Amino acid sequence: MKFLILALTLFLTVESYAQSRGDALRQIRRKVVEIEDATYETEASMQVLAKAIKDLEKVKRNLINGSDDSIFQGCVDYSYPILDRYMSSSDALDKAMSLCPEVTDLAILEFIYTQLDKVMSGRDAITKAAQVTRDDLTDKLEVLKFSFEKHNKNHGRSSALEKAIKNTRISSTRAIACFQKYFPTYSRSQSSSAAMDKTADTCSRF
Repeated sequence: MKFLILALTLFLTVESYAQSRGDALRQIRRKVVEIEDATYETEASMQVLAKAIKDLEKVKRNLINGSDDSIFQGCVDYSYPILDRYMSSSDALDKAMSLCPEVTDLAILEFIYTQLDKVMSGRDAITKAAQVTRDDLTDKLEVLKFSFEKHNKNHGRSSALEKAIKNTRISSTRAIACFQKYFPTYSRSQSSSAAMDKTADTCSRF
């Protein structure tokens, strides 16, 4: 009875020693095989098996969507009222549902939308925000904010945000410390925006 539960737990967690995306994907494939093997030995009750099926369906959805259900739901809840101002309620919900499956970070989505909403319609702003909020921006809100602030000193909001997103994509989640350390050095001889680009390039090498 314990075999299926153990295998499912290992599958859901994907061990912490995974060093890369490739390692994680290989581990997932191994866990799939282990789960299949466990199904031949388990004495789990129908209740346990039904829950296992439900959990595995959720894992499959997450792998396909690239984000978990809570982020997807939060994105829909955030996007729908914005879109509802521009179209029928049913169309707004359908649009939100289509925009959100690949969104990976709600804080990033909200920050980008807030900036874009000042220079374009809310509908276009939330659409653009959802389209760019992907894995390469996840958990990098402080990095994005820092970069945007520096570019916004020399560029309009939209251009500054585009440059900040580019900087953030090549940076790690820990890059804020590097930005804070090296930006002052480059800004002594360059514009704020140029210094930020140089800082991001330097920090991407660490």
